[in-house]
Amino acid sequence: MAPIASNSSYVQNLFYQGEIENQFVGLNLEYPEDTHQQSRVNFGWYDYSQAYGGKDGMLWYANVGIDAWALLV
Repeated sequence: MAPIASNSSYVQNLFYQGEIENQFVGLNLEYPEDTHQQSRVNFGWYDYSQAYGGKDGMLWYANVGIDAWALLV
């Protein structure tokens, strides 16, 4: 999961090999105190059923880093 396009980008390689349809990653991070839920990572798709309110309940963040991952919250 390289933040920039390169030969070492896991997501880009999955896409070019036809394993995923889209070059993106969906992260579902659960509260640490909630032991009944599990955090998940989806490659190439978003699982809207994991968000309260479905697609409308999703929170979207862009990578604001240049050569590294960076997130503004």
